[in-house]
Amino acid sequence: MSRPDSIVGKFWRRLVRNARWGFAATWVESAATVVTTAITARALGADDYGRMALVTAAVWMVKQFVDLRTWEGVTRYMTTFLEEGRPGLALATLKFALIAESCVATASYGLAIAAAGIIAERYLGAADLRGAVVLYALTLVTSAFDAVARAVLRVFDRFRDLAVQTVIGSFCGLAILILGLAIQRSVQAVLMAHLLSDLVEAALLGGLALRQVRQRLWPARRDAGLSLLRPHLTLLLKFMGQTALRATLKMNRHLDALVIGHFQSPTEVAYYRVARRLATALEDLANPFYFAIFPELSRTWAKARSEFPRIVARTAITTLKVTLPGTALMVLLAPVLVQGLMGAAFGPAVAPFRLLVIGVGVAVATFWGTPAALSSGRPGLATGAVALGVLTNVTLLLLLVPAHGATGAAVASIGGAVAYAGVIGSLLPSVLKRPSWRRALGE
Repeated sequence: MSRPDSIVGKFWRRLVRNARWGFAATWVESAATVVTTAITARALGADDYGRMALVTAAVWMVKQFVDLRTWEGVTRYMTTFLEEGRPGLALATLKFALIAESCVATASYGLAIAAAGIIAERYLGAADLRGAVVLYALTLVTSAFDAVARAVLRVFDRFRDLAVQTVIGSFCGLAILILGLAIQRSVQAVLMAHLLSDLVEAALLGGLALRQVRQRLWPARRDAGLSLLRPHLTLLLKFMGQTALRATLKMNRHLDALVIGHFQSPTEVAYYRVARRLATALEDLANPFYFAIFPELSRTWAKARSEFPRIVARTAITTLKVTLPGTALMVLLAPVLVQGLMGAAFGPAVAPFRLLVIGVGVAVATFWGTPAALSSGRPGLATGAVALGVLTNVTLLLLLVPAHGATGAAVASIGGAVAYAGVIGSLLPSVLKRPSWRRALGE
């Protein structure tokens, strides 16, 4: 039997080893994304940039409405089945997820096409955006299996492959955008560039994931019939029901831009989206740890459950120590970051940027919450946290945006993040009662 210290130490070594690849790649991806945002904003101007943001937000909101987040089920159950030495069941789980994602892609694309006219004319108030919505809706098909492919690579600890794919995809996307804008400076050109970038990303991810499946799971294909999932189907469907509900609730990630567009001008949308894109750079840097910790927590729950609270406690404390100074620094540098990168024309984005950074800081400080809840078989806790966060965010959006525009939406984001953190923090009481909390503090 492994000692607790060796179990926790092994967890952190694996987490840091896996996350470092994503962290290094995320620096490159974040830099490419900021450059892409700056180039697009400067090329289109605030008004057209806001119109483009409304189109992309509307399309992805449709996807959120029917999304199942099957990648979370793949991570949770493939990890468990592999740890139990049942690769056939792991492959059957992957088959089930691919079928589900195919249905989601078909439904979301059809819904986006059917609703394009209503979205453009009645909600966005711009009938000429209908064609742009129809065009960009293709991304719902081209990127249908990306999340599942990433989950497969994480389950098999192929974080280096993911890092390489991220770097290649980032540079390819930037190059495609520059080429598109060189041909024509228009919303349609930018959307077409995004579609081509999605195709490149899907091809890279699909190839990497397929290689791992053929090497690790294909020998067990004869024992991977979907019928073998029958004893586990109830729990799997319940799990996916919770993740699907959370995906639907997370429509607020795109609702903010649409609400601003409804009550304010496209230019105000542009200020908000630029501010949000820069603010989420902090969140992007935490994502590698989010994705790396999920399979690790699932392994810990399956093999060393008694150490789970200690690991969660240490993670929460370490994250808080890192997040506070990072958030303060970005708030302090707000004018330099916004106006220096986007130009003086986007000066009004400084105030919402500062507020958005605070909201993102709260979200990053509790990044461990959802993986911990899902890994320990408590998806309802994650759903409840997201539900309260979304309800708070949407309520504040509707109250503040009509009068305060982008700044009001930024305040709403803080409210949603705080509400989520309050619920997800209910994971900690059981930890606080254990001696492991004091050990995590180093007392």
